[in-house]
Amino acid sequence: MTTAELVVGSSCGIVLISMFVWLAVALYLGYTKTDVLLNSFKNSSSAITISTRIYKGPWGKLQLVGSACSVVTFPSFFVKHGIAGAGDIESFPVSLLRKLIVLMWSAVGLFTSLALLVALWKSGVLK
Repeated sequence: MTTAELVVGSSCGIVLISMFVWLAVALYLGYTKTDVLLNSFKNSSSAITISTRIYKGPWGKLQLVGSACSVVTFPSFFVKHGIAGAGDIESFPVSLLRKLIVLMWSAVGLFTSLALLVALWKSGVLK
């Protein structure tokens, strides 16, 4: 195994560990901020906060946090298509808004970096 392969493999491991940390943070927010998330989207479509999935355990909490992350990170898309209300997004708690936006962009960054590292590994450039 070359040094380059070792570096790329180690980087993949760090990204995977970071994904598990991201998952733990998302679950923490899902379990501690469920009421805030549900009350913040009162005038929006029920697609964001479907009650039946929220009480289905960790997977439901992740879906709730994921949909909230998407809505607050890309509000113009969701308002334009009538899924989210503009008033709901404007009155969203600022501290939670920032956390969800950081969570969304960190997920995008983690998946992108993992895809690039795997593509670099598979390309054969490292040998």
